[in-house]
Amino acid sequence: MARESQVAAVRSSVRPECAPRSSKYVLQTDRHGLAFALVQPADEELNDHTRSSYGRDYWLRRCDGFLVETPTRRIGRVAGIRYSVVTNEPEVIEVRAGLFGRTVLLISVDDITEILPKERLVMLTDPPRPLPG
Repeated sequence: MARESQVAAVRSSVRPECAPRSSKYVLQTDRHGLAFALVQPADEELNDHTRSSYGRDYWLRRCDGFLVETPTRRIGRVAGIRYSVVTNEPEVIEVRAGLFGRTVLLISVDDITEILPKERLVMLTDPPRPLPG
């Protein structure tokens, strides 16, 4: 209980006019949980493109080469992205499937449930609905 009140006192002692306006700063604590410094993360942490804050649209445009799976099986690998003529948004992904990747499946982006950039993985509904080629 005493430590919580100390942390609250330290946090309340940071005057708003002294705190940096950028949200790129984080409050660093010691091993006892007491706040003692505002630090800026390293540049590589700020520019990490696998962060989730980039969102679905960002990763839909950059998912070339990602594995494509459903909850029950692996489908293949993203070979390309096709865009809508009207909205210039991703509409279909081309997936190379089969033993040697000779089969091309066109899968609507509406069937994508999740994109996991760190794993380089695109998850689909089960079963996916390939579009006519």
